[in-house]
Amino acid sequence: MGLPKHREYFKKCEEFTICALRCDKGWIGTEHVQKVNGLYYYCIHGTGKFAVPFQEDYVEIKPKDFFNVKKYLNNHAMFEAFEDFYWIGFNRLPNENRDWDGRLIKEDVLTVEKESWMICFDGHPVVNEKELSRFDYAKLIKDNDYTVSLNGGVLGLFTKLVV
Repeated sequence: MGLPKHREYFKKCEEFTICALRCDKGWIGTEHVQKVNGLYYYCIHGTGKFAVPFQEDYVEIKPKDFFNVKKYLNNHAMFEAFEDFYWIGFNRLPNENRDWDGRLIKEDVLTVEKESWMICFDGHPVVNEKELSRFDYAKLIKDNDYTVSLNGGVLGLFTKLVV
């Protein structure tokens, strides 16, 4: 029996980055404080624990969880997979302190009040008659309405906060 394996994916987008982690049950990984830029994650499948090393405070992760990890910025981070695991993350750009608001889209008609970005985390939702796939993303224009059919898929909405 070998050591648990993992794969990491990273994509730099215009104003943010998208990351993903797939790992085997039992994998434990750490990330140096200088690389910790994750703000939100969506768990595709698996369970695990996310924390600052040697701290009692941690987040237990379950399938379909969408969670905010901003409180872990400026710290080292650690993750342990209790099952085969897969998540996708929304991150600020490296060396940037910009803050973002994030949430899952639930409505059939999305009215965008501020310039935002949408990311497809799972499935094949349809937005304005365009079918999306995992990792697809698009800039959403302020004061526009978008027709959304989730079709069992998952979309995240991310808006820059004024600092």
